[in-house]
Amino acid sequence: MAPKRCPFLLELTVDEFSSMKITLRLPEKLLTETILISGKKNGSEAVRVALEDYIRRNALKRLLELPGKIGIEDVSEDLEKAELASG
Repeated sequence: MAPKRCPFLLELTVDEFSSMKITLRLPEKLLTETILISGKKNGSEAVRVALEDYIRRNALKRLLELPGKIGIEDVSEDLEKAELASG
């Protein structure tokens, strides 16, 4: 028996002026969990938020790994709480 495919067509916003449509094959449980955790209304919004969060966290990680003498405090959790409270 062939494996069950689970394609989802999601519209992801690239910037304010354009977007692109792509087909992603995601496990249904993963997408459902992402929607629930993000609090968004649909898969497109949930995946967009998840990708933005992934990029932000990796940028912060790379920044914290840079050698130097400037003290950098990780306030990402405070920023996330503020974003959740505002929107």
